[in-house]
This record gives sequence, C-alpha cells and structure tokens, in this order.
Amino acid sequence: ASSGAPRAHAEELERKALSLLPTEAQKRHASPTAEERLARALALLEVREPALAHLAATELLAALPEAARFGATACGARLLAAKALAAQRQFRAAVEALAEARDRCNAETDRGAKIWFLSGRYAASDSRYVLATEFFAGLEKRHPTHSLTDDARFYAAIAQQELGVEARFTELLMSLPEDYPGGDRAPGGLFRLALRRMERGAWAEAIGLLDRGLRHVGDAEV
Repeated sequence: ASSGAPRAHAEELERKALSLLPTEAQKRHASPTAEERLARALALLEVREPALAHLAATELLAALPEAARFGATACGARLLAAKALAAQRQFRAAVEALAEARDRCNAETDRGAKIWFLSGRYAASDSRYVLATEFFAGLEKRHPTHSLTDDARFYAAIAQQELGVEARFTELLMSLPEDYPGGDRAPGGLFRLALRRMERGAWAEAIGLLDRGLRHVGDAEV
C-alpha cells in the first residue's frame, strides 16, 4: 500500500500544530536540525508508522553532507531505517540497510552492538542462518563487553541448531556460563540443552544440565 495518504495526513497535522505556535517558534521548527528530524522519524516508528519512519530516515540521510554520512546522527538514522523495514517484515532489506553501518558505525559501542545484533536477528528472520551467525560473531569481536554479547552467543547457537549443526549448537550454549558469567542467557541456554537431552532419553545428562542452570540462576541473583 502507498504511504502517500498517511504521509499527507501526518504533514497536515504537523502544519496545523505549527500554526498554533508563536511566530518565533514556528521559524525554529520550519528548519529542523538533523537531530530533530531523527527524533521525528523515531516518533513515527513508535506510533507504528514504519513506512513513514523509513522515509523520514532515508530523506534525512540523503540531506546530510558527505562528511556526516557516518556521524552519530547518520548512524542513528541508518539503524532506525533498518528497524522500520523489519517492522514491515522486510528482513532482507533491513540487513542490507545496515551493510555500511556494520563497519562504520562502531565508534559508539551501544549503537554499534545493536547494529550487529539486529543484523543477526534480521538475517535469522530471513532464514539466512549462516549469515546470522557471522553477524553475532561480529558483535562479540567488536563489542566484547556489551550486554548483548551473551544474547549474540545464545542466538548464534539457535542459528546453528536451525542449520542442523548440533555439535556447534551444544558448544555455544555450554560456553555461556564461563564466557559470560554476568549475562542472563546462560540458564536458558542450559535448559534448552537439557530439553534436547530429554528428547533423546539422556535423563542423567539432562538433570546435570538443569542443576547447572539452577546454580547459575542462583549466582546471578546474589
């Protein structure tokens, strides 16, 4: 469906809102800064207008000077554009929208980690599990101290399971408690492994994994 009608309606509401402001305020809002345009795009995404949010983000990127194409605002716009595409279930396009950002938007750790993590999630949603695993590994390599690293390891394991690589699936989940003791994914990973053992009738192994998972939960709560 075309985004023309919703966009025209949104622009009309914006014009009416601006007309209610004092003259000086109207002048300020007539030429919004790049940061204000990014905030507007984010607001559109938050009110579930992903097509308009994507349009606003891409228009902002096109308007930025060459020197600012990978600055903080531009990187935020690239991430938002990808989120807007994913919200429309255009996962392949969302992964492609983050292509340059994965390599050039890592200066800010939080945003860089999110870019790599969402690249993995979107690739997995598009059933490209090998690619998803690469993106999750990229997050661990580039942002090893970020809170999303254990999530990346967990979802990389799920991708390996989808690929039928059981040994790697097990290896990744078994490594969570030692490699990321402060994370919250280890118990879930160990429980998932326990369920796999139950499916095969390996009850002793399953109980051992469940006990280990419960101990980790206890450690994390202290």
